[in-house]
Amino acid sequence: MADYWHVECCVGGQTLSKLHKELADKCPDFRLIRDVADASKHAKLLLQHKTLPRSLSSSDQVTIPEGLFTAPFGTGVFAEAAEITVELNDGTKESLIQAINSTLGMWDSILAAR
Repeated sequence: MADYWHVECCVGGQTLSKLHKELADKCPDFRLIRDVADASKHAKLLLQHKTLPRSLSSSDQVTIPEGLFTAPFGTGVFAEAAEITVELNDGTKESLIQAINSTLGMWDSILAAR
């Protein structure tokens, strides 16, 4: 979304990197969302980023539990909650849902101000 926001709303020469830094300053969880999105697109990420260091380096660090049809027989259930987790480069694990909710809240406030 930040890339589209940059194309549609940023005038005056603001770079995409500057916008990403601004958004991460408003909402630190934006950085994780950016990295997960980039890793899911590119599989591997370079850790040296000009303005914001990466919190993960590979899509392999994003995991979701097996669902009903891939779990061993008798272990999966209908309507089970699937929590996506991310193992950061420093070894800590985080749930992606909290980062998603706070980043959506940031975008809600940005859009409401327009």
